[in-house]
Amino acid sequence: MSVAYELMENLNRLHTTQGGRERIRRNLSLDSEDVVGWCKAQIKRADVKTIRLGKNWYVLACDCVITINAGSYTIITASKEGRKLTSKLNQFCAKAEEMLNSCQTVEFATINEQGFPRVCTLSKIKSEGWGVIYFATAVSSVKVRCLLKNSKSSACYHLGNNSQTLLGNSEVLTDARIKQELWQDWFINHFKGVDDPDYCIVKFTAEQATLWYDGEFITFWR
Repeated sequence: MSVAYELMENLNRLHTTQGGRERIRRNLSLDSEDVVGWCKAQIKRADVKTIRLGKNWYVLACDCVITINAGSYTIITASKEGRKLTSKLNQFCAKAEEMLNSCQTVEFATINEQGFPRVCTLSKIKSEGWGVIYFATAVSSVKVRCLLKNSKSSACYHLGNNSQTLLGNSEVLTDARIKQELWQDWFINHFKGVDDPDYCIVKFTAEQATLWYDGEFITFWR
């Protein structure tokens, strides 16, 4: 489910005004008087997509868009403009992917045993889409020790004046096939070879992205 955690945690705070209720029923030709209940049901769907743009949440469900004020949790409106939101989200995802493809290094954060974020700069050796990144590191490293206890992690990168911050989880890969596939010649400066037991791959998978692009913030979820 790609609904924002904050929105799901505050679902019981959703409400609307009389004008909002009438507007939503008119826009969607709803027969139901319980507009808030209908919106909640749509938000809980497994196939929804959510973005945070400016002061509002935009929830795409069943080809309609539900607009919610992120501060007051007021349902402002809902309309049949799902294709427009999908197009906008796809544009941002494409921009984020382009940025990641162009970056050579990434700031990567894990959570240490004391609960503090621990940030280091890593070379990106492979990426997929806008939010999957592979790194090479040592099994004996502090970051791997942190990840084995807490997989929650974050990655941040920038290109010019644009940047993106990712939140997600990481896994430590020691499979011989993936190690061989991602091996690069310069790794020999850090490991004895592809069969070195201290050599491993960290795969980071983002669940949330906050993109700053051309003066605009947008947050979206996988």
